[in-house]
Amino acid sequence: MSSSDKFRLLAFVFFLALLIIFGMLYKPVDASSYPLYPPSFFVMPIGNESQIGAPLGLPLVPIP
Repeated sequence: MSSSDKFRLLAFVFFLALLIIFGMLYKPVDASSYPLYPPSFFVMPIGNESQIGAPLGLPLVPIP
């Protein structure tokens, strides 16, 4: 083995070890299990209510 092959093998083993350690330590957390803000049971709207003039969703399509 030449010195460049030894260096490549050492770098591969090093990054493989880092990958395994990261995989053991990393614990993904479900975002819904820890909300960013505490839950509020009552939400107070701010401003005035407005009516939307257009219907929401797709327009009616006649069935032939």
